[in-house]
Amino acid sequence: ASTQRTFPNERFKLVYEQDGWRIFENLKTSPRTFLTANYKIFQTKEEFESLFFANDFDPSNTILLEEYPKGFIEANIFETNKRGEAQLISYGQNNITIQTKAESDQLLFLSDTYYPGWQAFVDGTETKIYRADYAFRSIIVPAGAHDVLFVYRPQSFSLGMKTTIISVIVTVFVAFYFTRKVHA
Repeated sequence: ASTQRTFPNERFKLVYEQDGWRIFENLKTSPRTFLTANYKIFQTKEEFESLFFANDFDPSNTILLEEYPKGFIEANIFETNKRGEAQLISYGQNNITIQTKAESDQLLFLSDTYYPGWQAFVDGTETKIYRADYAFRSIIVPAGAHDVLFVYRPQSFSLGMKTTIISVIVTVFVAFYFTRKVHA
């Protein structure tokens, strides 16, 4: 049975109840995508859990990363509250487009699974994807207005395409060779 301890009022709101079923809305979820200059680094699973489940942790404003974002110019203390805008433009299986606008360098958080094969581009230039909050994605977005594109291109697909093309070329060459030899 759910209790006040399991679903505290300050975090969960009861939105449906019927026939013994209850559905709660989590009031402290992160938006699908957002910009922030706030991040913390964790080294171990235990350290992540300690930071993530701390009472003062706000997942809609701070990102937990496994490594320092290389090249990220941290905003000074007066600029950390100046968050930019991140607008989801299109969302497909293999392509996600986001437009950003910010006065300072920011980290873009995307609540999609961090998984090999995804690539990120800021205005057409590839950029590193960081694993954020243990399971999601984050990239550095410089100050200004930018178009961000996430594309899924697994290595297995490109390897398969190369193998197929080489196989077709070899097959055509062998067929042509034997056809000429038979007619000669």
